[in-house]
Amino acid sequence: MLHPTIAPAFETALEKTLASAPPAPRRVAVFDGDNTLWDGDIGEAFLRWLASSGHLVDPPADVWGEYERRVAVDRSAGYGWAVQVMAGLPADRVARWAAAFAYAWPSWRAGMRAILDRIAAAGVETWLVSASSALVVRAAAPFMGIPQDRVLGMEVESSGGLLTDRLIRPLTCAGGKVEAIRRTIGLRPVAAFGDSFGDLEMLEDASAAFVVGQRSRPNAAFLDLAAVRGWPVNVF
Repeated sequence: MLHPTIAPAFETALEKTLASAPPAPRRVAVFDGDNTLWDGDIGEAFLRWLASSGHLVDPPADVWGEYERRVAVDRSAGYGWAVQVMAGLPADRVARWAAAFAYAWPSWRAGMRAILDRIAAAGVETWLVSASSALVVRAAAPFMGIPQDRVLGMEVESSGGLLTDRLIRPLTCAGGKVEAIRRTIGLRPVAAFGDSFGDLEMLEDASAAFVVGQRSRPNAAFLDLAAVRGWPVNVF
């Protein structure tokens, strides 16, 4: 047993996937972060902290309201704006804040860490692909055993040491996750793990898809889709 929180059928499906993956010089598995590897959205929480701490340089009067409005119109653009609003801040300072924020994050999933460790032990690279800020997700990755240089997330260019509002594309949400994987990793994943429709294209593109559900906030429509597709589901 990998971990008490992992259902036997989920673990069996994972073992079959690892056993059937063709040998190759490199094999990869990709994971969403928020509500997949950990409970909650660390990118949104970091945005709230930056706003409430008065760190943002020229924020709108209602940062959270503006973020929600933009996400409601276009999720990819809204998640990108959560990074753009950090424009004008020193990149190294935000990275230090993100590291401290990740260190205090209370919601790591031990069961998912066990899965990551099992996949890594099989010689498969583990990558984190998130629609949250790359800075905070990169800081979170080591707590789940993923190297920081294997993180893809929402990111802006820097100039003179300061963050700008120029998004680096592709935006790592929905189909943009697949594009980022192909462009940066260059391999089709042997397995993908996600919890929502923002991960759908990434799950569809992988050789095997695994869905993470939440007992406290079930995504009924996505779980129904997983059932139709025959994708293994583990509920935390």
